[in-house]
Amino acid sequence: MNKLTILTILGAVLSINTLAAAQQAPSSGNFHIKVKTAKQIADFNEAYRLEELAEKALESAQYTTAESEARQSMALNRLSGVTEQILAAALNADGKAVEAAPIYATMFDSEKAEYPRVLLPYALLLLHQGNWAKALDVYNKALPHVGSFLFDGHDLLVDDNDFSVNNPRRVELETDIRIALGFTGIDDFGIPDTKDNSRAFAEYSEALRLSPDSPLANLAYAKGLMFQGRGVEARAAFRDAAQKYSGGYKISAEKELGIYVYPAVTAPAATSN
Repeated sequence: MNKLTILTILGAVLSINTLAAAQQAPSSGNFHIKVKTAKQIADFNEAYRLEELAEKALESAQYTTAESEARQSMALNRLSGVTEQILAAALNADGKAVEAAPIYATMFDSEKAEYPRVLLPYALLLLHQGNWAKALDVYNKALPHVGSFLFDGHDLLVDDNDFSVNNPRRVELETDIRIALGFTGIDDFGIPDTKDNSRAFAEYSEALRLSPDSPLANLAYAKGLMFQGRGVEARAAFRDAAQKYSGGYKISAEKELGIYVYPAVTAPAATSN
């Protein structure tokens, strides 16, 4: 259960308690409580129930069902913004990118998005629609919030972000978006990976297919092999990266292999008074 969902549940509990208190409190000329009606509370509870069903349907690849239940939930209550995320992801995964795009745009403009889960699929969608400048803008907003299971992976992703609005490099940007999606544990439609690492590995594999010579794609793919339980292949891939690349890429590969030698820290020289 995510943070926004918890907050909405707390809001419902507070509304119920406030309603009960108001019904028992004596009237006063200066005492005004704005309470939820019984119907509003019932609608809220039903919206939350539908939101949970929509999320389960999304994770089970039942995209039409997820879309329907998300729309019903939003018609009753739009407090958390989580339902919009589910709806956009369901539409995107169901091949309805044209319908998903304005929902992503609204979340982006209102800053209701949970950053990587919404922004990365939105950036990829924009890129595929040919909107380079907006795709780069959305990606740049998401990048500070992307984590990594790879040693120094986030820093390497940031270092690789030398894209320019005036110089579209669509393949390279898609490669980095795919890697970021894998780091975040979601796929290119914005669906979270709650069961295993197969989706992340699929993103790393696609990144490597797009850019076979990308040092970061090779490192991410090697890490994906490790999470798939293919340790022998993973170590071979990291060794290859350590030999082939330099700088931060070589260091990250060596850290994954456990052979990186950290620089010695020397004590500052003593000063005499």
